[in-house]
Amino acid sequence: MSKSPERISEMVEEIRHHREATAPFEVAVDGYSGPGDTTLPRAYEEGGATWWLESIHGMRGLPDEMMARVEAGPPGEG
Repeated sequence: MSKSPERISEMVEEIRHHREATAPFEVAVDGYSGPGDTTLPRAYEEGGATWWLESIHGMRGLPDEMMARVEAGPPGEG
């Protein structure tokens, strides 16, 4: 992840400052979490992120390991 939860929070506040109060918007963050690990996704949620996009790619492990992570579902639902 290139931006910390704190930096996301600062950016969300800056965006809100320049938008109409009634104009909702989405904030997507991508990263890596382990099955059932809610710590990092929750930190970004608290910072204003509305989406957690789990990064799955070849450098993350063997295909069976990546499939197991996908099958575990979103963080906190493992």
